Amino acid sequence: MKKCPYCGEEMKSGYLKSKNAVWSEDANAPAGLLNFFDKSAVILGMTRRIEGDNILSYHCPKCHVIIVEYDKRF
Repeated sequence: MKKCPYCGEEMKSGYLKSKNAVWSEDANAPAGLLNFFDKSAVILGMTRRIEGDNILSYHCPKCHVIIVEYDKRF
């Protein structure tokens, strides 16, 4: 089990559901296939499945924080 880095409480494991989820430093960066042009982009998952990605993550109900473990292949 993961402990929340903010409060130390046990976090709940689950999945972030998304299609081609991307983290970026730039709020105005292009989304979708154009995210490859964003040098700060961290691709959390990428799938061709219609139902999207299941990205492992942990949620702290007390702190309202989600920690994501993304696929390092992207």
